[in-house]
Amino acid sequence: MRLTGAIASRVLVVNVTLPATVQQERELVPTLVDERTRLPPRLALRWVMRSRRNAVSEKTLADGLRAAAFEERVDAATLEVDKLEKQVHSLLARLALIEANAKRIGIDPEELYRPVGPPDRRVANIFGSRKKNSSSHR
Repeated sequence: MRLTGAIASRVLVVNVTLPATVQQERELVPTLVDERTRLPPRLALRWVMRSRRNAVSEKTLADGLRAAAFEERVDAATLEVDKLEKQVHSLLARLALIEANAKRIGIDPEELYRPVGPPDRRVANIFGSRKKNSSSHR
């Protein structure tokens, strides 16, 4: 194996002996390491990527929580809309029944929707005025 370029001057090929497993005996594997640190060159890249991932993960977690909260609100609103739809359908069915019964007993169903005037709030003066009653008892 022959390395070329700027990296070739800083990288060494080292044979690493892997431990034996049940299926294999010990194995020699050539591995690239940095000449000064004796660490694999990809290790630094792994550390950089891990630190970037950790920095972003907090934002990602917050965004995930926000999205979950939004989905929960949407689900609650959907349930509320479904409940209101059921109420509307039951009220429409009740109005249809009322109109059918009105027609059955001979009332024009349009009469059911005519506004009713305010009730008569005048009180009959059966006992007379209080002023007169209070003065006559003295």
